[in-house]
Amino acid sequence: MIESLENSFSDMQEVNKRKIENEDKRLKYEESLRVFNETKTTEKPEEPEYETEMLKPINKVNKKFAIVVDTLGQDRILKCEQRE
Repeated sequence: MIESLENSFSDMQEVNKRKIENEDKRLKYEESLRVFNETKTTEKPEEPEYETEMLKPINKVNKKFAIVVDTLGQDRILKCEQRE
């Protein structure tokens, strides 16, 4: 349980780091685009590629349970309305 929690924290830190890097790329691109639009003397900057897939897939384990109810010998058949 603790290992899973530690993994999730480290993954979240990595995701936050990538988000900050993407934001920095975007800001630099917007600044260079602004300079280009004002001066028109340099080449138009290329838009950087942003990381889109941030989170790792979640590890899942399917668990199935059976619920058993002791009716104490009072077995009854319920109608659909009574089951809900």
